[in-house]
Amino acid sequence: MHLRVLTFVSAMFIAYVLSDVAIAEEIVSRYGKISAVELPNKSGSYSIGLDDKSITTVDALAVSLYRVTPSKNEKVENIIVEKVLPGLNCHNEYLLVTISQDRKSIFSPSFGKCMELDGVENLNERVTIRLHSTEINTNNKLRIDSYVWANGKLNKI
Repeated sequence: MHLRVLTFVSAMFIAYVLSDVAIAEEIVSRYGKISAVELPNKSGSYSIGLDDKSITTVDALAVSLYRVTPSKNEKVENIIVEKVLPGLNCHNEYLLVTISQDRKSIFSPSFGKCMELDGVENLNERVTIRLHSTEINTNNKLRIDSYVWANGKLNKI
């Protein structure tokens, strides 16, 4: 039994070491598979792809993808890209990607540096993203920031 487990673990390790591209994150949307893949020739950079075709690249130590549940009759997919950045105290930054039925994509500017994802609401094609600070302020409370993504524009509210 121990030999089988050891053989399986060894085989998995070899497959991992020999693989050129490892998918960091992948989700399925109505318009295709969205993935984040670390670029093999550029450490610390990820390609965000739609059905294995790169639509943008981001610089980060790691990337997570979150699908925003579409509102009723919405014709787009919204994906939050969480980027983990190098640093001692400040690690997160976000980007929103909107993919339409014709598979065209729109990207928000980066936002929410040093914040953590707190919640997302999607009403009438307006995505509201709530983030909270990682530090407690002098009033013993977390700072909450909200951003609205609508019609290809990101606004802090």
